[in-house]
Order: sequence, then C-alpha cells, then structure tokens
Amino acid sequence: MNMSFHGIRINNPLIILSIGLLINNILWSSSTTEAQSLPGCPDRCGDLKVPYPFGMAKGCYLADNFFITCNRSFQPAPRAFLNRDHSLLLSNISLNGELSILQLSVARYCHNQSYDSYHNRGTLSLPAPDTVSDTRLRNITVSLSSLGSGNHSWERQYWLGSMACSYTFVVEESKFLTSKRRFVKLEESTTSISFDQLKNTEMLPLTVNWAIGNERCEKAKRRSNFSCKANSICVDPSIGSGYLCRCLPGYQGNPYHPNGCQDIDECELSNRCENGKCQNLPGSWSCICPTGYVRTESGCTKPVSANYHSGKRSLRYIALAGTCLGLLTLLVSSYVGIYWAVKKRNFRKVREKLFEKNGGLMLKQYLDAGHSNTLIKIFTAEELAWATNNFHEKSIIKGSFGKTYKGILAGKFVVIKQSKIADPAYIEKFINAVICLSQIKHKNAVELLGCCLETEIPFLVYEFVKNGSLSQYFHQNGLESSLSSRELRLTIATDIARALAYMHYEAPSTITHGNVTPSNIYLDEDYAAKLDYEIPFCNDPIEQGLDGVVRIIGTLGYIDPECFLSREKTKKSDVYSFGVVLIELLTG
Repeated sequence: MNMSFHGIRINNPLIILSIGLLINNILWSSSTTEAQSLPGCPDRCGDLKVPYPFGMAKGCYLADNFFITCNRSFQPAPRAFLNRDHSLLLSNISLNGELSILQLSVARYCHNQSYDSYHNRGTLSLPAPDTVSDTRLRNITVSLSSLGSGNHSWERQYWLGSMACSYTFVVEESKFLTSKRRFVKLEESTTSISFDQLKNTEMLPLTVNWAIGNERCEKAKRRSNFSCKANSICVDPSIGSGYLCRCLPGYQGNPYHPNGCQDIDECELSNRCENGKCQNLPGSWSCICPTGYVRTESGCTKPVSANYHSGKRSLRYIALAGTCLGLLTLLVSSYVGIYWAVKKRNFRKVREKLFEKNGGLMLKQYLDAGHSNTLIKIFTAEELAWATNNFHEKSIIKGSFGKTYKGILAGKFVVIKQSKIADPAYIEKFINAVICLSQIKHKNAVELLGCCLETEIPFLVYEFVKNGSLSQYFHQNGLESSLSSRELRLTIATDIARALAYMHYEAPSTITHGNVTPSNIYLDEDYAAKLDYEIPFCNDPIEQGLDGVVRIIGTLGYIDPECFLSREKTKKSDVYSFGVVLIELLTG
C-alpha cells in the first residue's frame, strides 16, 4: 500500500495504537457469533456492531479507551464516535485489532488573484490505550506550506486568474479517486490538475490498530485481569505494545467475552467423513469408520484385499469352499448372537437391580413428579465408561480422595467421583442429599450435574474446574506467582464467603457444608473460587466404626472444637472452618 504526504508533523511519536492507511469497508468481517456485547448491554449503533471489550454504556466496556459514543441525533441512522468530542466517526470494529474511522484532517493552502492566502491545518487526535493517562492524546498534525516563493514565472502564471488550493492529508492511495499526476511547469505542459473534489470533502477514512493494555502476552497472562477467556490464546501485535486475543483452532466467537470462544461443530459444516460417521470433538473432529474400512484423509476407505486365490483354481472347489464357509459362519454367528443376547439381558437385569438398590426408583419418582427446581441427569454405566475410556487409570485425578476420574460428557470436561456410600441403611439419606445438592446453582459453588446408580457403588458427576484446588497452591508448590497478589487472595476469600452465605440462607434447601478446607476449594481459569462439597449423610462429626474405633468426620485443624461437645455440625462450624482458611489465605 503506497502513500505520500507533504508537510506532516507528529507531535508525540508514542505508538501504541498504530495508524494504518485507509481501511476498506470489507476489512475483517465480524460474524454474528463474534460480535458479542456483555449481557444487558447495547450491541448496535445504527448499522455498526459493537462487541466487547468496546461498549456504549457504563459497565459495558473494558476501559475508558474502549468507550464508544452513540449519537442518535443524526438522521436517518445514529452515528458512533470513538471519543467523546465526536471527532472520530466509526464505520467498523474488528476483533482482530482494527478500527475503521472517518477523520477530519485535511490541510488546505489557497491563493487568490491578489496573492492573498490562508492556511488551514487538520489535526487527528486518537485516545491512548489504558497505559497512558486519559488526558494524554497522541496527535498527528497535517500541515502544508507554500508551494513556492513566487519568484518563478511559471508559478505566477499558474496561479493568476483563478482561485487555486493545495491539499495534504493521510489516506490510502487506492481509495483516493483524484488524478495522481503531479503539477508540471506550464512551459512543459498546458494541462493542470483540479482538486475541486476536495473542496466538499470533510472526512477521510483511516485505519487504527487497537490492543489491550501495554504489556505483552508473557506478562499479561500473569495478571488477574487477563482478558483472554476460555478456548482462546494471547497474541502479540506485530507493532506497538499490548496484546490481542484469538480463538483456538476449532473454536469461534468473541475471545474477550466472559463466555469465551465456542466449539465449532465441524460435522455440521460439511460431510468430512466419506463412508463414515463424523464425530464432533472439542476444538476438532474425528471419523468413526464401519467394520472393514480404514481411516484416511478423505474419510473411510475399504482396503484392497490381497488376492489369495490362484486364477488356475477350479471354480467348483471355490464354490464348495464358499458354501461350507457360509454354513460355518451362519452357525457360529447364530451361536454368538444367542450368547450375547442372553449375556446382554442378564447384564441389563443386574444393572436394573443395582439401580433399584441404590435408590434409583425413588429418585426417578421424584423427577417424574415435575419438580422444576431440580435439574439433575441420571447417567448410564455405558456413558461413564465411554467418558473415562472404561475407567482407565490415566483418567484418575491424582491427589483426590477416593476414586475420582476426569472425563468428557457432551463435549465438556467433567469430574466423576465414586460415592462413599456402602451401607444400604443410608440409601434414602443419600438420594435426598443428591436432590438437595442438585438444586445449588451459584457461580461460587461446584455444580452437581448428575449421578449414575447402575454400578455397585454410585458415581456422582460434577463440573470440571480448570486450575485445581487451593490446597495444591498451599501445600505442594507454596504460593505461586499467580496467587501472590493479596488482592486476588482476598477476592478468593470473598467468593468462598458468598458460597457459604448462599448455602446457609438462600439455597432452596439450606445446607451445612461440614468440611470447608483448601482441598474443597477450586479455582477456575479466571482464579474465581468455587466451593466443592461432598454428600452429607449426617451432622455428627464423630462416628464409631464396626471395629469399635471412634473416628472424626472431617479434616483436623478445620473442625470447630464445639462440634466434639455438641456432636453436631452447624453453620457456625462452617464459619469456624472458613476462618482457618482465611488465615491461610492472608499469610500464604
């Protein structure tokens, strides 16, 4: 892209929002999924889509330099301006880091017959990013001096007899439709150039590159206010400072939005699996080939069988062998079919008995009654086996109590825990606890998604929290740099307090947690705290085993001493345990 100016002066060379030459109107087109504003925030000004981190109302934009003014006094449609003084008119916003603006920055130098002249200077002011003070602007002044001293005869001849002007401006050359020929001496050519179009031109197009903050990705990722959300990566711009966010391959959407980028269902876009079944995966896809086919780049292909038969063999023996083989295959397949049908029926009966034994009928009866505040799914044993690769040891989450697996259900990571229930006398209390905990819907509480009752010991399915438990940061590696900020640790403490307040006073069925410890506090990708919970069977902190040994239910050091006297866990017991965790957060 070529451009040339005359007399441009940059008052402040600080380059953070870098200026390019005029954007074309196509630019990087934003998809409907991509252009997302925050919930409850306006997302359009006329025909302009305004995605987050930009916004037009308080609480709808990331920082002041992303504020957009929507002036609705213009007709027939409102106009959007990048700053509050209405000097930069926006025509397009791209999440790839570019803005298309129209700016008033044409400098004119005009002569009349009396050699009287006037000089007009155009100034372009752009708001600096967050790292620069709001009062500090980066100005580009476009100015034009006289074309000559007037001592040359050809200059005097040129200017006499008409009102003539010279112009200078910043614009993409391909978008400026005026002739590109230069002024020439009259004695060499009698042709002059007319710039009459510029007399009625008030605004010229320009490209502005934007970025988040003034730190590169390596430093920005350590901040608690890091803007790249789920399924996205941080990208350093080619020029200037700050950083941008991009969706990972296989995902689309707004990487700055709290919901992050969403998985693309490649199987719906096109038939990617010839002769096979396309299976969508998080960020990718795969082909399931039928028996006798192999996976290739184009889908599933049937391999060419080797020719084991000699062309000289008698067709009669071939037919006889084929007939015998067919009869043998029929007998074997019939036997195998009957065997597996009987085995499958017996297996189904075993699962049905286990389902009834573990309280499945009671739970199903409750759900069939239509309780709208209970959202829990009953998973089959096959679904959990598929999600964990048949409960493979590589799926086990190390450091967890009991058998805990990490798996994938419906395209999302989940945590699958084996319940501690063993005594049939506790079945009714177990089902009531599952119903109670499934009603907990709070951003600072780990969500119970469902259960499986077809196994010898029931399994519970929870949402997966990415950054692990708070205990890992305390007792394995100490305080990592990601939790070194005291402000972040206080935010974590506030999140835990909100979760306890919800369970104690706001949940449909109030709950006493009974074991508030760092090992039951998890941190998501934004280091927001989520309180995990186990199925509570009783409030008694002390139990006596079959061997006569008295054991403590809970974690030593976090149990309220009064529990041993009252033999009951209360809301005050939870507050005591939270106080111990708070001390650990404050001291590290």
